[in-house]
Amino acid sequence: MLFDRVVSLVIGEAGGKGKELSGLRIAFNIEKGATQRPNSCTVQVWNTAPSTRTLIETIGNVLILQAGYKEDIGLATIFSGNVTRALTTREGPDWITELEIQDGFLEFRDTKTSLSFGKGATVQQVITKIASEFKLPVRKLPDDIAKKTYPAGFAFVGRVRDAMDKACENAGLEWSIQNREIQIIKKGGTFKQKAYVLSSDSGMVGSPKKEIKTMTEKAAAKEGITVKQKGVSKSTEKDADGETQEVLQVAGYQVTSLLQPLIEPGGYVQIKSKSINGEFFRVEEVTHVGDTHGNDWHTNLILRYPKNG
Repeated sequence: MLFDRVVSLVIGEAGGKGKELSGLRIAFNIEKGATQRPNSCTVQVWNTAPSTRTLIETIGNVLILQAGYKEDIGLATIFSGNVTRALTTREGPDWITELEIQDGFLEFRDTKTSLSFGKGATVQQVITKIASEFKLPVRKLPDDIAKKTYPAGFAFVGRVRDAMDKACENAGLEWSIQNREIQIIKKGGTFKQKAYVLSSDSGMVGSPKKEIKTMTEKAAAKEGITVKQKGVSKSTEKDADGETQEVLQVAGYQVTSLLQPLIEPGGYVQIKSKSINGEFFRVEEVTHVGDTHGNDWHTNLILRYPKNG
């Protein structure tokens, strides 16, 4: 039962003991995607004590936001990242602190590396080494990654994020940071075989809205989209110079639900509605919006058919 909202916010120095904020009004807006671009979150906290305000305003501190339902899943981590901006203002009797947080911000921005692997190095060796440079946990890698190799070897000097881009691109993989964990999956695929079921009974609001995204084949290929997969068709259109070019029409859906903190980009979702009877989708984008003292408490999803769908 999706009742009795619960929220927990813990903040402190990385590797240290955090301070939990409770009994306060907390509002949040979270945007997550399946790309390398860091996920972002805006949090507003009302009327903290002056000492607590100093702590939460400290740039670089780690914030862990959990949300859920007391009588269902309890608390689940919905966002974790570093504070990148803080602003406190007064509105009438209230002091409101607004925080901007990015997932893996410091690791994504600062980490550099120098790597050299000989001929025949496995993708798993290279990916695991690069991931370790971020000093973040790595989620379970795709099962068949151990069989893939870089025949000519792999070498790189520069930012770790660029090394990961290169390694994943050459191996048909994609990567992102989700709640301070590195997620690596097949390009255009999903990281879980078990799907979250969304229906009116499980909290879906209204009906899914179909959307069509037009992409060049080159841009689509970067996201693991091919004309052979479900929901993709080829057409022609004129470019800015009036030249005819072939493009892909990629079908997807926008879905709104009561807050679903466990659904993440790259996840697997099954939709049950009057217009979509049990079809499966990959989660492309997630937006979570909540307010402990307001009406907002929902999740918006952008879905498309998975590559193996």
